[in-house]
Amino acid sequence: MRVLQVHNQYFSGLGGEDTVVRLEEELLRSRGHEVRQLIVSTSELKGAGALQLIQAAVSSIWSGSSYDSVANAVKAFRPEVVHVHNTFPLLSPSVYYAARRNGVCVVQTLHNYRIACANGLLLRNGMPCEDCVGRTKWRGLVHRCYSGSAGMSASVVAIETSHRITGTFRHQVDAYIALSSFQRDIVIRDGLPAEKVHIKPNFSSNAIFANKHSKRGAQIVYIGSIRREKGTDLLLNAWTKVRPEGYRLLLLGDGPDRAEFQQQYASDDSVIWMGFQSATEVARVLGECKYIVIASRWYEGFPMVLLEAFTSGTPAIAPNHAAFPEILGGGKSGFLFEPSSSDSLADVLRRAVSTDEIGWHQLSDAALARAEDYSADINYTRLMEIYKAARDSYSRTHFHS
Repeated sequence: MRVLQVHNQYFSGLGGEDTVVRLEEELLRSRGHEVRQLIVSTSELKGAGALQLIQAAVSSIWSGSSYDSVANAVKAFRPEVVHVHNTFPLLSPSVYYAARRNGVCVVQTLHNYRIACANGLLLRNGMPCEDCVGRTKWRGLVHRCYSGSAGMSASVVAIETSHRITGTFRHQVDAYIALSSFQRDIVIRDGLPAEKVHIKPNFSSNAIFANKHSKRGAQIVYIGSIRREKGTDLLLNAWTKVRPEGYRLLLLGDGPDRAEFQQQYASDDSVIWMGFQSATEVARVLGECKYIVIASRWYEGFPMVLLEAFTSGTPAIAPNHAAFPEILGGGKSGFLFEPSSSDSLADVLRRAVSTDEIGWHQLSDAALARAEDYSADINYTRLMEIYKAARDSYSRTHFHS
């Protein structure tokens, strides 16, 4: 099979979405498929002036140049599937039309909630928000939900509104990939056809940790952006309430709130600020820690770092909302706490560090079992099923049209 991947990278090209695109490319190639990529980067807008930003905002609704790029790529490569990962802000939904008008079905992975929410996070004022799900999106403009900017919020709302009116999202995409049943329910409530929304979680290409019963240090790790939306402040607050004897909290990553938090907790020598680390170092640290903590206030899609932890046999501590209960198997591979509650997180930290070796190994074994559930082999089978469903859907609609 020939697959054309279409993706708008963010500034760094190192985000979770970009990682998934790379992993799926490698997965498809390893099974003998031909893959080509049409990738643009938001870094093109760095240092852009006001006029260029206005042009980008207009193009995010309909980009003629992106339409032409995809149409030309389809004609040259003749793929069976055009797999779109992200169209915002440089590509636009015009890429769907370019593919289908040239005889190719379209698959869209929903890496976030932008189809239902202006900021893509279902988050407002630091708390989960579903005010626009299944409704018109004017609230996203009123509350300036995208970057706190009325102009940028208006652009995002215009994309959603215009393409909802024209039926783009219902008719120009043959199959959607939701990362969890939670996300699937959200986008169906928002109006996507249920029969087109398929569940395929992210996957890890890492080998299962060989020495799963190796001695773990008295360490708990947080890996990710240091910011309030990610709940880093919740974790630090909870840690100070517990401060388990002999334990260290390792924070890997950087972010807009790091300087403030690091200064605030500078006197706590049990909190170790490690900054951004390489993938190799992340894997090493995961294999040496008792638990990984994810404390996000927002409804994360499917964090890749959680899969990396599971392949290391490292149990997780996560909020009891969104896809986390599903990913953790109802808590069998870790602990769930009440979202946005530092008190609840503190209680869970106490339970986690007081778990005996037998109990910890049971959690570790469950984490490894979840890693098997999210293996490349299982993911590949699911991806092929979705590609077939997309081709069948396109054939039906194309024949009747």
